[in-house]
Amino acid sequence: MSAGWLIVVAIVAASAATAVAVTTRNGPWDRRDSGVYAGIADNLRSGRGPTVPFETQMFPGDLRADLAALPELPSELYPPGYPAALAVGEATGLGRGDAGRAVNVAAMVLLVAAVAGSTLRLLPAAPSRAVMVAAVVGFLPTTQALATQYMSDLMALALTAVAWWALMELLVRRGTRAGAVAVAVYTVAAVGLVLTRNAGIALAPAAVVVAWFAWRSWWRAALLAVPTLGAAGAWSLVVQSSGGERVLSAHIEPTDVAREVLTTSTSWFASSTAPTWMRATVAGAALVMLAIVAGTAVAARRGLPDDGEEARVSGGVTPDRLPSPGRLLGAVIVAYVIAYLGVVTASRFFVGDGIPFNPRMLAPVQVAVVMLGALGLHRASVEHGTRLLAGVVALVVAGLLVNPWRSDAAWSFVGRSSTAAALSGGVEPEPVPYALGVAATLPDAILVVTNAPERLWYGFARSSLAIPLAEDGNRGEPNARFESELDALGDIVRERPTVVVVVFDRATDRLLRRHLDPCQVERVRSGVLLYAGAVCADVSLRPAASDPAS
Repeated sequence: MSAGWLIVVAIVAASAATAVAVTTRNGPWDRRDSGVYAGIADNLRSGRGPTVPFETQMFPGDLRADLAALPELPSELYPPGYPAALAVGEATGLGRGDAGRAVNVAAMVLLVAAVAGSTLRLLPAAPSRAVMVAAVVGFLPTTQALATQYMSDLMALALTAVAWWALMELLVRRGTRAGAVAVAVYTVAAVGLVLTRNAGIALAPAAVVVAWFAWRSWWRAALLAVPTLGAAGAWSLVVQSSGGERVLSAHIEPTDVAREVLTTSTSWFASSTAPTWMRATVAGAALVMLAIVAGTAVAARRGLPDDGEEARVSGGVTPDRLPSPGRLLGAVIVAYVIAYLGVVTASRFFVGDGIPFNPRMLAPVQVAVVMLGALGLHRASVEHGTRLLAGVVALVVAGLLVNPWRSDAAWSFVGRSSTAAALSGGVEPEPVPYALGVAATLPDAILVVTNAPERLWYGFARSSLAIPLAEDGNRGEPNARFESELDALGDIVRERPTVVVVVFDRATDRLLRRHLDPCQVERVRSGVLLYAGAVCADVSLRPAASDPAS
């Protein structure tokens, strides 16, 4: 790529990153998981390692064991990559929210650059197409929406794109100095990816398959799985050494999974009230289109220009040892998508807290479809002229104007309807419930138990235990230990000063009142504080709320 095109890519990356900075000018959007990431980052900075300083509400453990381990509970489902990046940002003097913004801005720049580089490798004589693809990815509703969150999604997506680019470079330039650089970049990206997102382990089988396809050497191909599998294995050992465990579940519900996939995959095309037959038709059409594009990508050299021939020879590898640019794309991108979807689907069937099918988790697939579509359009323009390409581009632009992909589906979790709305008004961070602010002012001698431990830590850095849930995990299955956990909570409350904070949940409030028999109940905005057991013996440990509910 010439210096001029590099400048254009830099402008596109800077524009996408600026959009991120503008939409998060009021602070990033924090979700429940944000508190976990913030807690791990804080523990990393304080020398406690990649542990969580509170008991999480979604994945609670044994109350007594977790109480004894506070503030260093094992981080079973949250890898340390993103928290480590946050810790670095905070170490430079940035606040919690600004550190999250900085990581996302950097990730957006990296994503745009990696997508441009990968597309250029696939279409060496079409730098303009590479820039267009990078711009589309940088301003996709999903990528821009992910960039507004205090979450690991955008960082994982950027590392995925870097791994794709490095793998393509390695296939083309193996045996050269540039190939050695590609190996180093791939290793860093692969390790970073699996330590940022558990599903990143899909890179291992994809890399092995594509390397064998290019080199016909299993042992060389197997080496590409070492960074990913090694990092995943090391992280599992760290979790186990800290007392964590990963429990597999044999609970299989293919009907529910199929229904979830159908609803999520068609939310971009059909209204939430659309009948099932319409959703099935739309999903079938989308799958056919994806199959056509993927088939084009993995096709033979016929129909593709030979403009990549000289680049491959100059890279030190003879053309007969490598697939064409189209096969490179098919081998790298399609293989990863298949492996990634396989990992996500398998987790839904066999892992108790499986990875959900939603726009966040399917973001790598969306980026892959954009890149695959670029290759398909390039081939179409070569075979049928620029008129077809111009017609398709016009159709896509018109489609975006009428919004058939329902970009509000990507923005719904941050309270906005589109990228334009977020740019004009900014994302408004969710206010921390007032009841948690009251709990944060309690003396350190008081143990806080709440149904919002993640928000309590994100807003006030206060450790807490989680109120037992009647339903366990992401699946909403009945918690078989619920009654015993309530009994354990009652014992803890009687043994040490404890305040139970219930936020926005009257059912839980009534249940705990019957079970704990509190001596004092304070109603405040957004919640209720229950004082029971040992704390009742000392009035000084029960300060009145400064803003009681009316």
